[in-house]
Amino acid sequence: MVSIIEDIHQNGPVNAVNLEYLAYIKHCYPKEFKKYENLLLQEMGLFYKPLKVNSLKEKIYSLFADTIKERTGYNYTPVQAHMNMKIMRQYPQKNIMQLRKRKGKN
Repeated sequence: MVSIIEDIHQNGPVNAVNLEYLAYIKHCYPKEFKKYENLLLQEMGLFYKPLKVNSLKEKIYSLFADTIKERTGYNYTPVQAHMNMKIMRQYPQKNIMQLRKRKGKN
């Protein structure tokens, strides 16, 4: 399971065989899967899931997630945060208008 998580960290969740193995492990060995679930979710960038921090690596991902939330106001994945940043840079006036509408300042 650790090698699958490392592959996801390096390449993203693109290998269907690895994802099938994870599904099998979760179904057949739920206790073993639970040991690595937080790390797996963080490696996948699923920061919107509430997680306990059990290791230094998980703490770093937690800080990364907190920074994204602080800067965007949302529990975005890293990809979503990057897209949001690019949109905000390309269309700054439209985004200011949308923020004002959200806050009720038309």
